[in-house]
Amino acid sequence: MVASDPPRVIGMSDVPADLGSAFAAQQPVPKVAWAAQRCVVLGDHWIMDGYEAEFETDAQQTLQCLKTKAPGMIGWML
Repeated sequence: MVASDPPRVIGMSDVPADLGSAFAAQQPVPKVAWAAQRCVVLGDHWIMDGYEAEFETDAQQTLQCLKTKAPGMIGWML
């Protein structure tokens, strides 16, 4: 693993406290992952020799952009 930005994994009993405190403070609802419900997407990429560092940098920027803008995307690992 080169880099990651995963969400905090919480249990069902933690949801009311975490989300409720955000609602009460009129803040955006935090992105969380429930331990029992997850979906993982894998991508297989072939990188030309000599372009590994550039790929890692650009992939991290792309994944961070997707995490910010794509509904439902809560974390990533590279």
